Amino acid sequence: MPEKMRLRAAFAAALAAIVAAALLALLPDSEIVYSRQLTRIGCDKGKPAARCYAWARVSIGNTGNVEQSVVRVRLPQAGAAWSVAARSSDIRATRVARREPRVERLDAGDAVVYEIRPLPRNTVVDLNLHCLACADEALRGLRASQITVEGEGRAREGDPRAVTLLDALGQLAAFLIPFR
Repeated sequence: MPEKMRLRAAFAAALAAIVAAALLALLPDSEIVYSRQLTRIGCDKGKPAARCYAWARVSIGNTGNVEQSVVRVRLPQAGAAWSVAARSSDIRATRVARREPRVERLDAGDAVVYEIRPLPRNTVVDLNLHCLACADEALRGLRASQITVEGEGRAREGDPRAVTLLDALGQLAAFLIPFR
């Protein structure tokens, strides 16, 4: 009887390893995952032109397996007056050396475009937008508008840190489940 249970356990471990390897093979080579968060701190209603104080964060992460040479983040014109600070970090906190992405602002008539060159794999760039005296209408316009992200592969909305964490957990499971 113990031999039969050992065979079942080995079969289950092998099956789990095959499933984990298949899931890892489905990960795309080029993928950008982005999220946005807009926080309204408050508005000064006592003055004739109501002014609002707000900040927003757009996180763009390369969750694919290859470096993206250029990624473009398109914000609506309502975000043109906001000041922007960019910060990048290694999503997995590895010690592997990586190139630091450059973020450059381009004005494109109806929108503001931020170009990120390059965006290495497992890297997230946070665009932190601040507005210290925005009109309430501009704030509502930014909240209602779409942000588009374009790269070499597919781009989808989600949390780049969570996607990378799930990928790392899948790789760890594939490593820990032995083939016997």
